[in-house]
Amino acid sequence: MEVSLLQKEFNRVCQRCKASLSFSNEHTEQSVCRTTPHMKANEGLLRTSPELILLSGRSGTGKSALAQSLKGYVERSGGIFAMGKFDMRKQSEPYTAFVLAFNELCNHVMSTEASPATLGMRSCLHTAIGSEIEFMTELVPNISQLLGEQEKSNAKNDLTNHGYCETKNKFNFLLRKFLCAFSSKKPLVLFLDDLQWADKASLELFKTLVLDESNLNILFIGSYRDDELERNISLATCLRDIKLQNHMAVSTISLGNLDEETINMLLADILTTTGEKTSGLAQIVHSKTHGNVFAVIQFLNNMQLEGILYFCIGTLMWKWDEDEVQSDMYVTENVAEMMIFKLKNTLSPDVRNILQIGACLGGQFDPSTLSFIAERLQATKNEASLTGQELSSMHDSSTRGKQRISVIQCLNHCLGQGLLECHDGLNYQFTHDQVSTAAFSLIPQEKRDYLQLRIGQALLEKLSDIELEKKIFIVVDLLNRGVSFISRDNDKECKLLATLNLKASRKAMRSSAFTSAESYIKIGISLLGPEHWSCQTALSLEMFDTAAKIALCNRNWNDMKYYLNEIICQNLPTENKVSAYIVKMNYFFYHQHVPQEGRDIALDALSKFGVIFPKKHIKCALIKELIKTKFFLRGKCISKIRDHFVMEDERKMCIMQLMESLVIYTNSTNPTLSFLVNLKMVQWSVCHGISRYSAVAFSVYGLFLCGIMGNIAEGYECAKVAKAIVEEFNGIPESVFGCNAYINHWVEPIHIVEKRFRQDYDVLMRTGNISVALASRRISNQMSLSSGRPLASIEADIAITSRELEEHNNERLRNLLLPMWQFVLNLMGQSNDPKFLTGKVMQQDDLLRKSEENKDYLLKSTINFHQIWAAFYFGDLEYAGALVKDIQNIQSTNVGSFLVWRCALFDGLTAFALARKHQSYKWKKHAAKVTSKVRRWVEKGNVNCKHILFMFEGEMAALKGKNETVREKYSAAISTAARFGFIHDRALANELFGIHMLEIGETYFAAHCLKSACELYSRWGATAKEKHLSDKYKWFLDDKRNFLANRGGTEI
Repeated sequence: MEVSLLQKEFNRVCQRCKASLSFSNEHTEQSVCRTTPHMKANEGLLRTSPELILLSGRSGTGKSALAQSLKGYVERSGGIFAMGKFDMRKQSEPYTAFVLAFNELCNHVMSTEASPATLGMRSCLHTAIGSEIEFMTELVPNISQLLGEQEKSNAKNDLTNHGYCETKNKFNFLLRKFLCAFSSKKPLVLFLDDLQWADKASLELFKTLVLDESNLNILFIGSYRDDELERNISLATCLRDIKLQNHMAVSTISLGNLDEETINMLLADILTTTGEKTSGLAQIVHSKTHGNVFAVIQFLNNMQLEGILYFCIGTLMWKWDEDEVQSDMYVTENVAEMMIFKLKNTLSPDVRNILQIGACLGGQFDPSTLSFIAERLQATKNEASLTGQELSSMHDSSTRGKQRISVIQCLNHCLGQGLLECHDGLNYQFTHDQVSTAAFSLIPQEKRDYLQLRIGQALLEKLSDIELEKKIFIVVDLLNRGVSFISRDNDKECKLLATLNLKASRKAMRSSAFTSAESYIKIGISLLGPEHWSCQTALSLEMFDTAAKIALCNRNWNDMKYYLNEIICQNLPTENKVSAYIVKMNYFFYHQHVPQEGRDIALDALSKFGVIFPKKHIKCALIKELIKTKFFLRGKCISKIRDHFVMEDERKMCIMQLMESLVIYTNSTNPTLSFLVNLKMVQWSVCHGISRYSAVAFSVYGLFLCGIMGNIAEGYECAKVAKAIVEEFNGIPESVFGCNAYINHWVEPIHIVEKRFRQDYDVLMRTGNISVALASRRISNQMSLSSGRPLASIEADIAITSRELEEHNNERLRNLLLPMWQFVLNLMGQSNDPKFLTGKVMQQDDLLRKSEENKDYLLKSTINFHQIWAAFYFGDLEYAGALVKDIQNIQSTNVGSFLVWRCALFDGLTAFALARKHQSYKWKKHAAKVTSKVRRWVEKGNVNCKHILFMFEGEMAALKGKNETVREKYSAAISTAARFGFIHDRALANELFGIHMLEIGETYFAAHCLKSACELYSRWGATAKEKHLSDKYKWFLDDKRNFLANRGGTEI
């Protein structure tokens, strides 16, 4: 019954996978790793069946066997089955089960013959992982074998000045993409065994992956011991959070012990006889094992080993003596005790020794490692009796050639006993955790920690630096368990173990396992001597700096403050304290939301370097620094600064790092100070050399030149310099985001910039900067609307963005998304009154009120911009005119943004329309002013405004009655909009030109233009706008339709 349920759930996953593959084949231009809303609508299967099945029960009830029984069915059905097991001896090592499962996925692709599916998986992995293969290899070593050498990542894997808190975001994003690459082509079953031993980071990753709506072709199976759930708060919390998700159905299968009838059926099947003959034996087995599946199997194995159960050659039947079974077979209710009894009484001392070493190592182990460790234990004076008996003579140095054979013989004996299983003839592991527990229990309790210390020291001696990096958690865990046997007077050993704990902590931190990182770093700090700040300054600084960052990520504010104060109060050079200052700034800016405190910390730190910024009269200082910057750049070609000499002074690099952090942190809270500090960074880059921090400097300076000074050419050159520095020095990708958002669109076609934004989203998600990545996605949606992409596609993308913003609890960005979303729906005819932003996703008045209450001027200006667009489109010129009066607020809150010139379009057209309607000199003057501004932009290289300028010049000519000029300018506007892909503006130009032609009696041209406008609006997807225009001129278009059809005219 349980097996059929698993198969049923997998079949549903198969159906979803087939539906998604069918959709992908029909829409090849879309990424195979992406689930679109159209795909979801067509499937009709999403979230209608459980995506997670939990198997619960006591140890030995067959949870693992049940899940693994699905493997053959999955593979025969064309799916992939991967499993990983958490280990009781490795609970401080993060992601142990995921490492095993993900490596198995890579092995599946490498071992499968080339096919469209496997090639598609490789392609998806290349796209998803990209240059982050080095980062991913730490968790999934086999991925480097699968993908081979890749380009190096621009982002450093080491802990950078503000990247440590973003590691978790980056890690989760890459793993979601990793799984999606496999499940996009084949249905996938991922089985995670023994969740009760999972570390906290693994449980958080488990929850993230299970609740990921983009990975719909996966069936997750998790098993855990329900009798340990009450003691495991982390697991209980994780499962509760998953079950609370409304869209996430979870099935739980509880497994118990077998009843006597089931045991009888099992025995009859195993012994190939009838139930009548095995009923007596079944009664005995049930009474001795209480129906525990593992105990039953071990009981039968022991019967066979002791000769009580045997196969009779003469009768070709299994034989047993029930009285002998009842009297001679030892068994206990405790499965572990039964296994201990078996190991003690059936194995030789040599075999037990090997099993005990294997139990200490945990997970998988190889004969070479076991031989080396056993030899080292034998070579020391006290280790010979560590486990209660002498080690065998196979460890004698004179018989070194026989060691490997002897160990293999021991392992093979265990294989025959069903205690171990072998993978690929190289690595061994215990068949059940009860076997491992029993083997470990054979070690006298008072000697366990010391034995593990010696095993850890032996591994440390054996492993190379590269191997040690891979197995750092195993080695450090073993050494830490025996830390009480290391004398604090032994400075060499203490320092070595402290350094190893630092390495383990940093590796855990790079994979966002902050709880494990915390335990390692605390042990490392405890090993430092009382005078460590004077005797071990460098190591102490690294330890406390890392500890402060970990505490920040874990939100342990008191620990963080203690570690930071320890660093700051030491008599160290200021440059050694920069990282501590940045952690403290991060705490106040992003966690306590007290920007003034963070600003003061940065200014104080800079003052210690002799770099002083005023706290008052900042605007005056800004003007002075601007003049000084112009002086430094005088006679220099900005584009050649990328080839400037490199900054090498470490002290100046520290100052630049502090200034970069201050610029980023104060960008939204104190923009004047941010610009002031940035100008100093530009000056230092010119005078003292280029560094990775110069990317932010030139990016922000380019924004200043474009958005405030109107110097588009130099601003664009600054953007190119910033991009080159990011590529050269591994600068932060947020610099490129700033260039695309505020600079590049002033020169490059917006369609190209918009595509780059979509690429930036993946890059930023890979770096873990979710807030900037989501902002990039929102701006990409806005650019799509402004550039004239089909509305249906835009609406689908906006819906995806909205879900991601909800997932990451970013309410502010989602509010900024709503006006655009509602406007798109209005255009598509999905609102009662398209002139107002009220409908399916927002209420105009409510959102305006919220913007006022929160003093969110960016949100208010975003609403106003779309209000103006909607009012002009749907003919409410008076309402549009009233909104245009606040146009300055839109431009001031979107400095450098493409919305500035996009807003100018409707600002100018509204002014022209009202000037013509009311014969108003005021509106005519305003229209001329906007036209002059757009003309300056075009003259400075803005290709996106060319058709806008032509439209304005056509409107100005219409006001002056110059009809030939109107015809010339509007024809140019229409052709230019067509050439640059602005289908909506091409439609608008046709509409306005047609209206003018109609007013002067040129009905033939008017009909052509209005008809073309309707067709273009329809192609864009703006059905409401098309209907509005058709209804408004119905009297004219209906009268001319047959005539135009007969003439077969074309668009002007």
